[in-house]
Amino acid sequence: MMLKLKILFRNKAIQFLGFLLLSNLFYWPAHGYGMVHDFLGWVIKYQNGDWNDVIHGFGYHGLHPVFHFFNYGFFSLFGLSEMAWGIGFASLHALAAYLLFTFLKNIFELYEIDNSPIISFLASLGFLFGPFQTEAITWNACMHYLLSTIFFLLMARIIVGFLYDSFKWSSIGLHLMFFVAAILTLEINLAAPFMMLIVAALYWSKKSFDFRRYVIWVFLPQVVVLVSYFLLNKIVLGEWVGHYGSEKHLNFSPLLLLTNGWKYFFKYSLLVHFWPYKIREVFYIMLENSAVIISITALALGVLIFIYRRFKNQPNSGFLSAGFMLIFFMGVFPIVNLYFMYLMPFQNDRYGHYASMFFYPAAVLLLYWMAPRMKWILVAMYIFLHIFFGFKNVIKCHQAGQIIDGLVSSFKWYDVEEVRLLSLPDNYKGLFLYADYHEDSAETFVEALGLFGERQVKGHVKEYSQYNQNTLEDSFIVKGKKDSITIAFAQYSNWFWWKNIGFINYEDAELKASRSDNQCTFIIKDEKEKVYLIPNGVEWREVRLGDSGGSVTRETRGAR
Repeated sequence: MMLKLKILFRNKAIQFLGFLLLSNLFYWPAHGYGMVHDFLGWVIKYQNGDWNDVIHGFGYHGLHPVFHFFNYGFFSLFGLSEMAWGIGFASLHALAAYLLFTFLKNIFELYEIDNSPIISFLASLGFLFGPFQTEAITWNACMHYLLSTIFFLLMARIIVGFLYDSFKWSSIGLHLMFFVAAILTLEINLAAPFMMLIVAALYWSKKSFDFRRYVIWVFLPQVVVLVSYFLLNKIVLGEWVGHYGSEKHLNFSPLLLLTNGWKYFFKYSLLVHFWPYKIREVFYIMLENSAVIISITALALGVLIFIYRRFKNQPNSGFLSAGFMLIFFMGVFPIVNLYFMYLMPFQNDRYGHYASMFFYPAAVLLLYWMAPRMKWILVAMYIFLHIFFGFKNVIKCHQAGQIIDGLVSSFKWYDVEEVRLLSLPDNYKGLFLYADYHEDSAETFVEALGLFGERQVKGHVKEYSQYNQNTLEDSFIVKGKKDSITIAFAQYSNWFWWKNIGFINYEDAELKASRSDNQCTFIIKDEKEKVYLIPNGVEWREVRLGDSGGSVTRETRGAR
């Protein structure tokens, strides 16, 4: 019986189905969250476009036609089905985890690591369920991050076969096809040739092959593709890199790169994002000190050189772990010059998805190597911690989905000429909700109403402020006068936002808005008749000028 089970679990189809089932079960509670923020903009572009717009990215400033081929194709097939998008993203992530598992199993067996199938599986579980994967899998604007990881692992799968087999043009052509697809999906794939070079070196260190053949037929063609990509950007977009632009992508300040690189390392290795805010702020600010960063980098280089010199003739799991960690740093290199977010956990976690496929095996191998007597306990505890915090993020996404559904379904003022939202949730515990940058309209929320509500909004909807929501029951205290309304939080831990940053006083033709501590006052300057709304938990409540005050829960709800 046991023999039959072992044979069954060695079946590749069974292995993939196992990852598929685990991923979908784990992330299913979050499937109602992902249609927010940037995704709404893509949906509207897709509704107004067709397949001819794929090649130029529906007007976006970036060369991402492969991303749009898959993203628009998925939208064309399934529309706005939350179930389909949730299953689709979880399945793509499962495919990446399965490809990682097969890659790790191959190289672990080459390095003669004990229990390599189990160690490969545990490292792949960390990648599958880690807490910093959640944004890429649950926010539907992130398909390109999942595709990038899959393309890299497919490239690795082809190249590993090429290293020791006879020369095949089909392998070269297929590998280059996946690489071109990768860089036309997202700029993060610019690191792929250098990551793959280290992968090849790790194989060569254990079992030699013609490395010159690899450089000539794999690495150099990749470099040619890279140069062509930059030239194409310059011709089509007018600058060397699109998306966030050359100014950000080509900022190679050594201190910035080292600082953010180590921030990503400690974020993953010590789960710093889950520390209390004051402690994690002190920690991350400490890493911005040049003396600290130079010291950490010097120490890390010393350790790397020691491991290489000590084990280069007999590479072991420690040697392989160091190589994987080096690839992890290469994987974050294209995004370390972008903003590192730690104020709002979850936001920008997607940037690390690509590199994390090498972090988890590096961490598992290191624990397995350094503590042979405790190896199983330490590895299991480490992976369990990441899964625990990963599921906490999934539950947050589930709750954010309840807020989205509640605010859309409770909105009944589609035909009112002037609607004012006294406040609107910018985020839920760091998860994107209705952050808005527009001057005179609540465009993000109005887009959501048009897509998921009863019908298109006919009137003008504008928000006066935004806030960070922390529970499903968050509410306000409202005090109304003849020409003004003051709102204050009915609980602690919220603060007011405006245009995705902390609230700052402002004035326009309609009102004068000012904040004092945890309350905002809006002095109404015009005489237009308006409906004033404010969130009460996950529903809208209507308030009126001249109300004597009290909790918002006392106000009336209803449509006109």
